[in-house]
Amino acid sequence: MLNVKYLYISIIMSVALLAGSFFVWVEADVYKQEPKHEKTLASSIILENIEYEKVDRVKSLEKFFETYNSPLINHAGTFIEVADKYGFDYKLLPSIACLESTCARFLIPETYNPFGWGAGKIYFKSYDEAIELVGKGLKDIYLSRGLDNAEKIAPVYNPPSPHTWTRGVNFFINKIEEVS
Repeated sequence: MLNVKYLYISIIMSVALLAGSFFVWVEADVYKQEPKHEKTLASSIILENIEYEKVDRVKSLEKFFETYNSPLINHAGTFIEVADKYGFDYKLLPSIACLESTCARFLIPETYNPFGWGAGKIYFKSYDEAIELVGKGLKDIYLSRGLDNAEKIAPVYNPPSPHTWTRGVNFFINKIEEVS
């Protein structure tokens, strides 16, 4: 039993010594107030810049709406402006529209309400007005209460079937990301 205890202690100390060599220890000289750096394996690792491609969000939404033959294709810019204005993911509102009205292809005529607000019976003057007012509603009703993604929004937005609604919204979010 005693040998096993020493074996564990030896292993732990070995791991601690190895782990310690990966850290850069900074020793401050009390009199000069200049730090001294001890060179270790971790300090010799070279960091590389990771290049990324900036996503044109308007083009991504247009491409997405095109695949669904959606009348919202000409309103992609409005979706981006509203999302930026109210501080939420630009993919959220289009995804809700696609779930609630098959990307505005099936809704009550002349309502311009692809979001299903008021059981789809709330009338807007245009898609742009609907996007603006529903975006503001998302901020005021949901985001202001910390409900900032489909999982959190669903129980309030669609209480009868929040899990199905969440899966549907996330499905369309993923489809937008695929074309981005």
